[in-house]
Amino acid sequence: MSCNKLSNTSTNSQKARLLAALIEKPMNRYEIEDQLNIGSPAARIYDLKQDGHQIISIYERAKNHAGYYHDQIARYALVKLAGGNHAAL
Repeated sequence: MSCNKLSNTSTNSQKARLLAALIEKPMNRYEIEDQLNIGSPAARIYDLKQDGHQIISIYERAKNHAGYYHDQIARYALVKLAGGNHAAL
């Protein structure tokens, strides 16, 4: 993803980036923060759910930015788009 697109931190831009990424593959909160420049992934997931997208959370042990492991980190997976199309998991 280009640096220009990542520098736009508006809610709508973050939602669009996150939805496009989740269509491709499930991501955990650290991956979303690092790769998509989204500071509060849970808030954007909430927004996408409010828009009608079906997203599930799978909890896992994951390494943070500093290399430390944490338990119960959410990995988000898109199950169904708001329009009714199923996502590829």
